[in-house]
Amino acid sequence: MDDIASQFKERMLDALPIKDGMSILDIGCGPATYLIESALRFKNLTGVAFDRPMSASVVSKAVERAKVGDRIEFKGGDFTTDDFDFGDPFD
Repeated sequence: MDDIASQFKERMLDALPIKDGMSILDIGCGPATYLIESALRFKNLTGVAFDRPMSASVVSKAVERAKVGDRIEFKGGDFTTDDFDFGDPFD
């Protein structure tokens, strides 16, 4: 999935109305390619990457490589069964 997402990330992000300062929730984030790229584009963007717990190490490594760990947080769970109230609303 990361290879596919990497191929399309520029076009995908250009098409989305993402702006600096937004707070993004990426449900089913996989390796968090889109969320990480958004954080690299916009220095005041924050986000939560939500996916099954088995994705934690992949996301953690990708976030660390991109040096956006201060703005992107990983939460593990199953969006079809788990309660995922993260507090503050997302844009």
